[in-house]
Amino acid sequence: YLKTILVEEAPDNIQYTDECKGTDKDPCSLLRYHFFNAEPEDNIQSADYGGYCDVRPDVGSIADAFITLETITSGGKDSYVFVPCRCSRTTTIPLKDASSIKREISGFPYLEKNHEETMCAQAALLGVVQYWQTKDPSFYKDVSSGKAINRLAGVDEDRKGGLTSAEFSNFFEQAGHDVMLLDYSMRIFGEVDRLHLATDIYSFIESECPVIAGVKTRNGGHVLTFIGHTFDKNSWSAMADPGYYGKENIFFHENTSWIENLVVQDDNFGPYYFFPFHRLSKIINCAIIPLPTDSIKIMPHEAANLAVRETIYSDEFGEFLRVELDKNPLLKENQHWFEEFKKHLNPTCGDGLVPRTVLRSGAQVISDYSDHEFKYVVEALLNHPLAKKRYYWAVELSWPSIYCFGQRKSGTILVDTNSASIDFVHIPGVCIAFSGDDREPFVFGAAEEDAPFDHHKPGIVSERK
Repeated sequence: YLKTILVEEAPDNIQYTDECKGTDKDPCSLLRYHFFNAEPEDNIQSADYGGYCDVRPDVGSIADAFITLETITSGGKDSYVFVPCRCSRTTTIPLKDASSIKREISGFPYLEKNHEETMCAQAALLGVVQYWQTKDPSFYKDVSSGKAINRLAGVDEDRKGGLTSAEFSNFFEQAGHDVMLLDYSMRIFGEVDRLHLATDIYSFIESECPVIAGVKTRNGGHVLTFIGHTFDKNSWSAMADPGYYGKENIFFHENTSWIENLVVQDDNFGPYYFFPFHRLSKIINCAIIPLPTDSIKIMPHEAANLAVRETIYSDEFGEFLRVELDKNPLLKENQHWFEEFKKHLNPTCGDGLVPRTVLRSGAQVISDYSDHEFKYVVEALLNHPLAKKRYYWAVELSWPSIYCFGQRKSGTILVDTNSASIDFVHIPGVCIAFSGDDREPFVFGAAEEDAPFDHHKPGIVSERK
């Protein structure tokens, strides 16, 4: 893919400039390597630009890199790579005639440790900080190097070493931003624990929140950053585990069952490596997830279980819905989709419901329904300043055929991340909004066909059809 290299002397690199302070290193000795799929002089388009890396002259390690996600390829015609945690960066590229061009690429920041004050912890943290800075300039303001991270973590900026979990906590406290710290170091992993761990980390990644993970190694510990995953539509275990081996209290498929690998940044090896998903529960010690809100009081797996058990798997809710539909029958087309949906609530084998939980603000939920008939209900529920800023676990409802091959959903249940209340339920042909102090339900039937529609899915990198 990357055919041409252009070398630029002494680009402005804050990380390396900070490393050189107080030493005899020359920050101007840094070299930047640009990568292209065309000759730079041929008026290249952004699609032809593969990114860059800044190489330290003393050890040849990478002080900063931003490589296009297009270097990741799919695993086959029924697999794809999905990286929700992606951002864009514009780079100025010098040409031979002393002019320059600017090109934008999409990817995730990468930094290699220098075995001094910037180790795997600082490298992973700085990449995630740079990612969030593109989302909101007020996030982690003035944090631009490993030394800056050390200062906020409360350790000597020149200390040679990584960060402890307490120092991670101190960094986020001093930076003034919200973070979730999950400690798995003392946990004995049984079947349910593995399920919850996988579901939660997957949901944060799908919500565009990179996950910094501390993992066990042969000689101690290491820090990685999870930013995406691969997805195999034809995974046998995804269908067989609940169908052949599931217990009676398993109501639905885990959406993580179709995942083969996590896409990982590793400061030792480079960007966009594949980490086997099945190994996660065996070696993880902790997870650190910076968040856009401090209101998350329940975990994604708790939201999914709460949503389905109190609505579509609740006898009380079922009777309430039956009475309402007797009074106001569904449109003929929607009766078809409603019956199709119901088939997956009590499957005979391997074709159950697939809930997918993603973090969405009220404003984002409004955007998700902008092309749907129920957008007016969603706007009435959420279109005021406080509700638009409130965050929800949006539990999207699918079944295997539409989830795997169409990336579609047949409805959504909104669970408030702070109060754990269910504020909105949408299933084919009908939605229920809960409003007011008494949580009175308001029922709305669709006047148009309510077929499955696209679920929230930013950033598919590569898919062969």
